[in-house]
Amino acid sequence: MNPAILATYFIHAFRALPTPDARQQFFRALVPRLSRKECSFVVDLFYDRFHFDLVSRLPIELLAQIASYLPPWDIFVSKRWNDLWSSSSVCSSCFHACFPDQQLDTGNPEWPLLFRRAAKCRLALVTGRPYRRIIIPFTPNFPDEFIAYHDGKIVTGLSPNQIQLLYIETGETMTFQTENRESISDVEISNAAIAAITKNGYCHVWNFQTGEKGSFRLPSAMRLHYTVDADTVAVWFADTQATLITWDLQSRQAKEIKLGSRPFYVFLDAKTKSIITFHCTDAGGVPCDFLSDGTIHYSGMTVTQHLLQHTTPIAQQDKMTATVIFPDHLKLVSEDPLVDNYGLPILTFQKMEENGNTSQECSKFYLSPMFSQLTSFDTQLAHMIRGAQLRLTSFGPSDALAVYSDLVYFLRLGRLAAIVNFQEGTQHVPEIMDIERALHNGQEIRLRFYSYRTSSGRCIADERLLGARNKNGGIYFWCFDEDMPLSHEDPAYRRLRDERAAERAVERARIRKGQEDRRGRYLMTKE
Repeated sequence: MNPAILATYFIHAFRALPTPDARQQFFRALVPRLSRKECSFVVDLFYDRFHFDLVSRLPIELLAQIASYLPPWDIFVSKRWNDLWSSSSVCSSCFHACFPDQQLDTGNPEWPLLFRRAAKCRLALVTGRPYRRIIIPFTPNFPDEFIAYHDGKIVTGLSPNQIQLLYIETGETMTFQTENRESISDVEISNAAIAAITKNGYCHVWNFQTGEKGSFRLPSAMRLHYTVDADTVAVWFADTQATLITWDLQSRQAKEIKLGSRPFYVFLDAKTKSIITFHCTDAGGVPCDFLSDGTIHYSGMTVTQHLLQHTTPIAQQDKMTATVIFPDHLKLVSEDPLVDNYGLPILTFQKMEENGNTSQECSKFYLSPMFSQLTSFDTQLAHMIRGAQLRLTSFGPSDALAVYSDLVYFLRLGRLAAIVNFQEGTQHVPEIMDIERALHNGQEIRLRFYSYRTSSGRCIADERLLGARNKNGGIYFWCFDEDMPLSHEDPAYRRLRDERAAERAVERARIRKGQEDRRGRYLMTKE
């Protein structure tokens, strides 16, 4: 007979028992006849019923607050709990807590699929288990300055005066060449444009969305760094006045700012037409030149937002400034900053002992320095400093391959060695190198990756892709988004990845069975 029909008869007979005493007598007769595994299963059902009854009586607002403390993959639950944990308010709360810079559009009928996709991608990123891998050809003869990456697009050099833009998802390519075949020394890319500085002192800008292009001459050969956002370029120089200039394809006019001292870092935001400069200060809060020799320790930092929509020179009312002096036991190390995938700097501090000696370096991650008014500017900057959770690790900033808002992929001896989560204080070993080794028939692979960064310090990384250049040629990209289309992906990598996932599932089932057996034996001894 069908088990479902038997269960229906059984439940009907149980409900027909006339009194509570009769039901209790039934339980006393049934429980001794259960096996250890069945006892464990029944106990789990009791706990699930208790938790469900408890959570189901909570107001939806309180449930949403609870969800904000959970990673997105932890609210994927069974069908019985689905109505509670899959509501738009609960998922929005969880999503915003995990991705504070993004919004979950619950008005979109497909938002549950988008939420699940983001959760799976984040889990793969945190655990170091990308779904797929591709290799982009790139000659080892070109220097690092001929590589730039942004949001699924990568620029590589084809010749000394020619570069190529590749869309990683579709495989589409675009080629750009400098006027008069000037030799390129450096390239950068934004969401809309590519900027290339030539050895003759020009900066060429191509908007690959509209087809517009233009160029301008740099006023000095003493260039320190430059950055591009939309089709706006900012370049800062090492002259005596620490000059910074901006130029964009729309106005085709250069704006000049005299910073007074060499900045630690410059953050350009074309959308708000502003530049934020980070200056190191002495103990008295006075800005001073930043020297990246690693021997000087700065006591504080001044952050200034310069508004660019007015004519130059920048008027005093177009600037907002805040200064923070670090605690006595922390000193900023004078090294070029590492930059996360949002283009924001990561500061390296030296922790000072009471006797004045220095101890191990530690890194602090900053939130986006975007401010709308002076009061929030001061308050938010001070909060970023005071809220620093300094985590000591055996890795330094120079070991970082990819940097996210809360975690870092670290290299050791040219290999991916660890993922450090600075928010949770945890550390994982990525499985990427194990799979690469398996693809080479168990031989020790000769891939030697290193922490490539653009001229502004940015790594090849975002929430979906992690890239690294092989010294023997080629750029490797690992994809954390299972649903993202990729051109020229390696099916062997995905096959091995799936095999390892299946092995982990078998191991989890074995551990769970062992726990159930131990619980069943414990219940039998209690009887």
